Amino acid sequence: MDKVENTGLELPNMLHQLAEKSNKSMWKVILCILVIGLILTGIVINRVQNDRHQNNTLDIDRRIDDAMSHLDATLVTHGNLLVSLQGMFHASGTVGRKEYHDFI
Repeated sequence: MDKVENTGLELPNMLHQLAEKSNKSMWKVILCILVIGLILTGIVINRVQNDRHQNNTLDIDRRIDDAMSHLDATLVTHGNLLVSLQGMFHASGTVGRKEYHDFI
């Protein structure tokens, strides 16, 4: 009987110790999940910021390329006009206002 009574008294103690251990390990698991979640959130935020920066950089580069193309076309057009004016002045000894206005 002594063994039965000891087993009966040990069982609640063992259950209590097991509950304490599982309670502690449950908190460890929750803490690990929280830490992993925070790390993954940080990685996602970093990637989103990098993507935004890259998209902004690409947009700025595209705008600069468009502006440079427009500037190049404008310079070519004005350069052609100046060459034409130079040709008109060389072809004619004097150019009056009316001739200049008609040419432009």
